This record gives sequence, C-alpha cells and structure tokens, in this order.
Amino acid sequence: PPAPTVEDQVVSSSNFLDSFSHAALQVQSISSEHWVTYNKHEGHGDLIANSETALLIAICNGEINKHKTRVFNSMMVYPTAEHQRCAAYFVSTDNRNTFGRYVCRASLTGSPLTTADIAKDMRITRKAVTTMVNECIAEGWVVDNRTGGSRYLSATPFLIDGFRGYARWAAANWTAV
Repeated sequence: PPAPTVEDQVVSSSNFLDSFSHAALQVQSISSEHWVTYNKHEGHGDLIANSETALLIAICNGEINKHKTRVFNSMMVYPTAEHQRCAAYFVSTDNRNTFGRYVCRASLTGSPLTTADIAKDMRITRKAVTTMVNECIAEGWVVDNRTGGSRYLSATPFLIDGFRGYARWAAANWTAV
C-alpha cells in the first residue's frame, strides 16, 4: 500500500482523536469514501459498511469521548490554581469548550478568527461569543487583535500551554472509543 498521507494519519485507529476524524475530513473536503476505503484497508471493513454508518459511528464516538473528557478532566492534576480555574471555565459548557478549541487552533495554525467566524461555525449568536471573548480576555486567556471593526482572536501562550498539557495527559491516560 502507498505511504500514509496526513489525512490517513488523521484517521489512524491508533490516534486518540479518531472519533472526530470523519467530521474533520468533511471540513477538509476529503471524501468519506476515502475514509471508509482506508479503514477497510486497516481491517475495519465489517464495522464501517458505508459512509453513513461511518458518520453515525463518528458521532457516537464523539459524544462518548466528550463524556470521557469531562470525567477525566475532574481527575487531572493541575500545576497551578490558575490552570485549574482555566480548565474549569472551558469544561463548564459545551460552547466554552468548543470556543477554547477554536482559539487554540487559531493560535496553533497562525490564523486568528473573528467573533463572526466563530459564531457562524458554532451556530451561536455573536453576543454569546462576545461574552466568552470578554470573559477570557479579562482572565488573560485570549488575545483580541483588533483590525478595523473586526476582533481577531487567538489564545494566549498560557492557554496554549494548558491545552498542550491536557492533550499530553489525555493521550497518556485514556484512549478513544
């Protein structure tokens, strides 16, 4: 078989983010047929019969892993009280959790997002995003780089470090469904 591509690595069954792979592939415009074909090649053909089944499995796994994340987060040991307060904020609601992932990804990719971008992608109001932005700026977790009338958002190094620590801890302590 050909050498695995980055997309193949995303759907690797050993990757703890497997449950989100199908949705990520859709965002990246990678066909679900490619995802299914790859997983059949990896010996998962009986489990993943078609792209609809694959999507259903990914959704189930995503919800199960969301629960695992909340449970395991309560068991994590934080280096400081500030890290613990930050984590508590971002796991307190699904919107805050997702917002935190958006601003971390924006920083990691070097592509800051606007409040409008986040609101549209999350399908929530700009006011809801603005509330989270203001709370996070006040705590020093998010940076607002205003350009004209737009707020370009990214995570601070503190938030990135916290997310990096969480990712390492999660990878060492649990596996995806």
